[in-house]
Amino acid sequence: MTAFPPSQRLLPGAPPAMQHFASDNYAGICPEALAALIAANRSGHEPAYGDDSWTNQVCDRLRELFQTDCEVFFVFNGTAANS
Repeated sequence: MTAFPPSQRLLPGAPPAMQHFASDNYAGICPEALAALIAANRSGHEPAYGDDSWTNQVCDRLRELFQTDCEVFFVFNGTAANS
């Protein structure tokens, strides 16, 4: 385990936080992702289960990134993706 440098500690003067690599969902959400979730939450109601503007936007961006016309399927974690 590695201690975070002082600039990355949760509170000034707090003991160093430790990095743990037990799982990809072990740590809390990164600030940028949390800000995006909060913004999405404030944008109003959306249909559920993939028929929403957020899903459509990210699917279009993935198609653009990979330069292919494809269907995009989201899964909870790496194990589900591998299945």
